[in-house]
This record gives sequence, structure tokens and C-alpha cells, in this order.
Amino acid sequence: DQGTTVFPEIKEPHQLYDDNMRAEEAEDPISFDVERRALWAEVLEAFLTGSDIESLFAAMPDGRILEFRDNPEPRFMYMAHGDPAQRRDNFAWVIGHLERAAPDEPAHVVIDVITVWKPSSFDNGQISLIEVREALLADILRFKPVDVSFDQWGAQLLIEELIADISRAGLGSSIHVGERPATQLSNRANAIAFRNALRVGRVHSPHHVLLEQELRNLQDNGSKVDHPSSGPTQTNDVATAVIEVTAKLLANDRSRHDALAALGLRARTPQPDNPFASAFSEAGRRGSTGPADPSRISLQRRADAGYIR
Repeated sequence: DQGTTVFPEIKEPHQLYDDNMRAEEAEDPISFDVERRALWAEVLEAFLTGSDIESLFAAMPDGRILEFRDNPEPRFMYMAHGDPAQRRDNFAWVIGHLERAAPDEPAHVVIDVITVWKPSSFDNGQISLIEVREALLADILRFKPVDVSFDQWGAQLLIEELIADISRAGLGSSIHVGERPATQLSNRANAIAFRNALRVGRVHSPHHVLLEQELRNLQDNGSKVDHPSSGPTQTNDVATAVIEVTAKLLANDRSRHDALAALGLRARTPQPDNPFASAFSEAGRRGSTGPADPSRISLQRRADAGYIR
């Protein structure tokens, strides 16, 4: 018909997912998803991809679908981290452990407990630290995590009370409770270590709605990984606690392997090249300096005896 434009037949795709395209995706998977796959990011400068987050909540390598736990398995060593509330922010609490599918397999981080206290759940709009302390103590006495850390802001009184409670329970020499000295650099190193561990399938958690929302909205401005200042999700408390537990567990596992190697011994579980160890090795070992801590000595003795797997 007059005025009708006829376009040539398209016989092959304009773009092929070839080696060049795969290299582009590997170099910057977040931008690739947006620009090539039309998978729009939740935020600008997103820190994680959708695939990263999906891997966290996927089944374990042996096919298990994880569920949160009320009680521990004695064969595992647990660690915990709390992100205390600042004014009217959320208070997040996470416990996790390491496990292996086989003695010669690399360690996997498994998240067992995620608890969040929200100001909106309390009548006066402020979180009751008495209620939080009772819940934390109950978890600590059940799981007996060898290391319990809190962000360095606003937790000193809570730490002192928990130390006294744990001592009265007769566990003061086996559970270390303290602040986690943090810097912008160490926080970013832990976040990168967490991301790298996700990308090799080494971190696993039951699904948690707020954790997923926070992870999808984490932003990376090149010097800091943080939540956005606008939009539906403006918190990162749960994500921070999960990242910290992951970093502590993997750093402890790597440090034990390195210590045995320094003594000329072969670790029970040989570690392959670790693509994320360098990101948190410095941050993970910063707590080993300073005066001897009885609880850390106890932890080392457990490692030497082979109880830490």
C-alpha cells in the first residue's frame, strides 16, 4: 500500500550472548542485568544482583530447604551478632554456624536465627531493651555461641549485663561477648567478602522477607555499602548482622587453617583457593591483637582439640 514502510526480515538476533557478552556480564553483572537483560535494579548503584540474593535462599547443596532453628546441633560451633537499635531503628540479631557436606569440602555458612525487634511493635514506639536482653540471653544459653558481638554504638550496657548473666550461668569462660570495633573500611571489606561468598554458593539462609528487601536495596557508592536514604526500604540492620556473622565464621575457619599450616600440620579440611578470604582477612583478625582473653583462649583450645569443624 502507498505510504507503508516495509522493513527487511530479521533472520538472526542483533546481539548474541557470546564470549564477549559473557565477559561483559562477568565484569559488571549488575549493569549487565539492567542494560542487556532489562532487569531493572531496585536502587541505583546496587551492591548485589538478584542472582546473589536468590543463591542465599536456595536449597543447600544436598537439597535441604533450610528453616530457622530453635535449638542447636551440638556438633556445630555457633557465632552471633547484634545490630542494636539507634533511637527508633530496628534491633537485629543473627546466629549462624559452619558446616561441610564432606570432610574435604569447603565450609558453608548457615544462618540459624534471625530476630528483629521493631519500634512499631511497642506501645510507646521504643524497643524495650529488657525484653531484648531476655530473648538474647535465652538464645545464648541454648546455642552457646563462642563469639557474640555487637556494633560499637549503644550496646555497652547491654554487653555488660549479658556478660554478668552468662557468668552466673557458668559459661563465662566459653562465650566471648563484646563490641565489634568497626570502620568504614572494615565494614566494606566484610560486605565484599559476603558478596563473594554468595557468588560461590557458600552462604545459606532460610527465607526472610526483611533480609531480602534490605539486600536488594543495599547501595555501593565506591567507599561505603549502606541502605538508601529514600524509598520503601531504608534499613540494613538485618543485612548488617548476617554479613558480620558470615565474615566472622569464614575468617575463623580460614585463621584455623592458616594456624595449622604455620605449625606444619595439615588441616582436617583442606581449603581451596579462597576468592573472598583476602577481603576480610585483615578485618577478621583485628580482634586477635591485644591482651589475652580467656574466652578466646578457650576457643583456640577447642579448635586445637578438633571440636571446631
